[in-house]
Amino acid sequence: MILLNLILRMNKKQIQFKKNRLKQAIDFKDRKEGIVKIYSNNTYLHELVKFQISYKLKKLGYEIYSECRIKGGRVDIIAISPEAKGYIIEILNSESDNSYKRKLEEYSLEFEIIKVNCKDFSIDNFEL
Repeated sequence: MILLNLILRMNKKQIQFKKNRLKQAIDFKDRKEGIVKIYSNNTYLHELVKFQISYKLKKLGYEIYSECRIKGGRVDIIAISPEAKGYIIEILNSESDNSYKRKLEEYSLEFEIIKVNCKDFSIDNFEL
């Protein structure tokens, strides 16, 4: 029993260490978890999809950071799972595929990159 508790405690520390390492990729000023930032230069649909995804993931226990700067640019959403898996979620509405591809070349490889198109988006079908 004591050994099991020790293993569980070690796993929790390992998960927290992984989460902290992922958060270090986010610019310090943008490490405001659970806040969905809205930019008027984005379309209404883009902002709506960003909110829907953030809300759903937050309800599932993910840490959410929106419109945050990382090395390589600003991303729509960074989501960190309870198990410390990192995701960059890019929401495309009016952005060209070339612009999206350029972004991908700059982003951190520690994150899985998820592309979401607003035109055919349904929150009911969205999963990580």
